[in-house]
Amino acid sequence: MPISTPIWLAHLMMSNLNTALPISLIFWGQTIIESCLASILNATTAIFAAVVTGLFLADEPLTQKKII
Repeated sequence: MPISTPIWLAHLMMSNLNTALPISLIFWGQTIIESCLASILNATTAIFAAVVTGLFLADEPLTQKKII
């Protein structure tokens, strides 16, 4: 368990950015668009993550095998 306050604040900030914010944005988005479109967009999350990772991280290139 972390002891110092700065580490606890870092964990709190990371948890908000990685969990609370995305769930809140998904909830808000689903109040505006239809549920069928929301499910399609939610299913494309892995594809977008692979593309963004391939573009921004040099050690994870987007290869043909990953695309398939």
